[in-house]
Amino acid sequence: MGMNSLGDEEPQPEIETAGAFSRPPSDADDLILPWWVGLDAILAIAAFLILNRWVNLTAAIIATTALGVASAVLRVRLDVAIGKLLPIVIVAMLIRGVFGIITGEDDVYFGIGIFYKYCIALGVLLSVPLKWRLVDISIRRTLGIDDAVCRLPEFRKPVDRTLISFGVLLAGSATLDIWLLDQASGNYYVMLRLLINWPLYVLVAALGMYFLSRSLARVPDYPGLMVLLEAQVERKRAHQRRK
Repeated sequence: MGMNSLGDEEPQPEIETAGAFSRPPSDADDLILPWWVGLDAILAIAAFLILNRWVNLTAAIIATTALGVASAVLRVRLDVAIGKLLPIVIVAMLIRGVFGIITGEDDVYFGIGIFYKYCIALGVLLSVPLKWRLVDISIRRTLGIDDAVCRLPEFRKPVDRTLISFGVLLAGSATLDIWLLDQASGNYYVMLRLLINWPLYVLVAALGMYFLSRSLARVPDYPGLMVLLEAQVERKRAHQRRK
């Protein structure tokens, strides 16, 4: 069953919608996430809080930077997510760590992180008009949908709107971080930022998936978000059994 064209400069590919939703992409095995993805960020935060409290700031920065670099290197080696950008992330973490250690000031260390957040917010906002489709990799990995589905307007519109919302949220979060850094320092700043920012990021991600699911519901043969997620879990289990 063919789909209608998008009506813009990007031609709409002819796909079988049911098949696109029911089968993984050709590179599905590359979209299987290692078990530690996500936990590495929690471990880095915990290491900073513990070492900064019981040792000193330098030890906390060294441990956090080492964990971050090790995590990024593993992601590059395993081709996880947007691996091509991760070498840039590694360099950025090293620069931040070096300046934090040299100055011995947490304001400098955290201030560089805030600057990075503004840069990421700008990149996210520019990704929509410049049509950088890096986020599609993450969504395809999560839902196990075909690349052709990512070109449908029912996919593009909610994803682009979510990216704009996320970019604005990041910029606002960075501005809030400046205020928090002025009110607290060290572990208190890290914990306050964690308690405020992470729930907001989870909320935006959840709302983005909700509106994406509602939009895809207009596509014939769309099986539903939970069906896609369950199918991807089964693919992951099958992949692990084959190892």
